[in-house]
Amino acid sequence: MELRHKIYNLVMNQMRIFEIPKPDWIFLEKYQKNNIEYKGWVEIHHSYSNLELRYLEKLSNHNYAFKKDVIEFEDLKARKILLKNLKFIQKELQWIPYQIEDIKVWLDHNRERAANIS
Repeated sequence: MELRHKIYNLVMNQMRIFEIPKPDWIFLEKYQKNNIEYKGWVEIHHSYSNLELRYLEKLSNHNYAFKKDVIEFEDLKARKILLKNLKFIQKELQWIPYQIEDIKVWLDHNRERAANIS
């Protein structure tokens, strides 16, 4: 038997604080896990958005360096790295909102069930 089910049985049988059927208890654990995951994905998306803005700002500064008469090799290397990282960030920003939306839809669909378990 899993540890969480042993804890569940201990709480339910010895303390008798409240009685929740085992399937509802498992559902509430899943709901809480998905809620935490949702908040984590929102935070990741926010971090990537901030990172994208900083990379765009750095890239615009490097574009200014290319307007000079002499272009240094280090500027070319830095620009290439910035573009590569920016492309990766933008790729991640394309699919993360779908992940967030999928979890949000599941949470919204099951919110009432979770609230009615007592």
